[in-house]
Amino acid sequence: MITDTQRDCFQQQGYVVLEKILSESVLGWLQGRCDEAVDWKASGMRSLGIEEEGINLLGKRYFVSGYRKQNAELDRFLFGDVMAEISKGLLGETVYLHNEQFVVKGQDQRSRFAWHQDSGYSVYRGGAELHQPYLTCWIALDDMSAQNGTISVLSFDEFGEGKLVEHWWDEDEAAMVGYSGEKSGSLMAVPAGSIVCFSSFTMHRSGMNQTERLRRSYIVQYASTAFGFQNDPQRRYAPSGGVDFIKGNQRVIQPEPLPN
Repeated sequence: MITDTQRDCFQQQGYVVLEKILSESVLGWLQGRCDEAVDWKASGMRSLGIEEEGINLLGKRYFVSGYRKQNAELDRFLFGDVMAEISKGLLGETVYLHNEQFVVKGQDQRSRFAWHQDSGYSVYRGGAELHQPYLTCWIALDDMSAQNGTISVLSFDEFGEGKLVEHWWDEDEAAMVGYSGEKSGSLMAVPAGSIVCFSSFTMHRSGMNQTERLRRSYIVQYASTAFGFQNDPQRRYAPSGGVDFIKGNQRVIQPEPLPN
C-alpha cells in the first residue's frame, strides 16, 4: 500500500497524502462511530450541566480521545489491515498505537488551531521526554476544504528541517504554538476517505469551520518506539497506553476485519 516514493516523501518532507484510500463501507462505518463518540461526549457534558470541558465546547467543538475504551469495535479499524500497512510502511517493523481521537468542528471561531508539531504538545505540555517522531494519520471523514477548516502543513523544507522546536502557550489562541510567521503551507483539501500521514515533527495548523455543517476527522497516531516521562521505567507515554501492534514485522493484534 505504501510505495517507496511515498515513504521517501514522508521521510524527506514530513508528510504524504493517501487520497480516498478508505472504501465507502469503511468510511461510513467510521462516520457512524464518530457520531456516536460526539453524542457520548455531548450527553456527558449536558448531564454535568457544563458547556466547556477542557478543549471541548458543547455543540461547537469536540475532541474525543480514547473512545476505543467505550467501543472496542474501533480496534477492528485501528489494528486492521489498512492501518497495519500504512503504519508499517512508514514506521518500520515495530509499531505501537499511541493515541486515537475524533476531532469534530462546528461553526465557531475557536475551532481553528495554531501552527504546532504534535510532539510539541507531548513534550512542552504533556511532560513527555524527548523522543523519536511518531506518525499521525489524519483521516478525513468529510470532504475537506478551506471553508470547513481543513489542515495545512509545512514541509520539512519549508520549516524546521524535521527537528522539534520549542513551543509556548498562547492565551489568545488557547493552544500551544510552535510557529507564528507568515508561511501558509500546503492546504489539505482532500475528499472524505483520504488520510494525510505526517510526522509528529511536522508543523501544521487547522482553520475555522465557516460552514453550517460539522466537520469530522479521526486522528490515529502510531509510534515506532515507546517513550515516557523522564523517570518512567515503563516508558509508556501515550493516551492509549502504547498498545503493541507490530513486533518484528509481525502483527501482535489481528482483529476481525471490517466489511469492505
